[in-house]
Amino acid sequence: MSEKKLITCPHCGKSFTINWTSTSGSGEQGFQHSPGCMKTVWVKYTNGQIVQVR
Repeated sequence: MSEKKLITCPHCGKSFTINWTSTSGSGEQGFQHSPGCMKTVWVKYTNGQIVQVR
């Protein structure tokens, strides 16, 4: 199931919405800040919860 999450871009400091699919386990997923600075924002997660944005 997908839900919308608001995250802050570490490159330009502006917030944007991503479609986050909760998943078990840990890892990273990349999202392009579009429209915006167009850079890739990496979201680190543990047990489906966002723990860091870089």
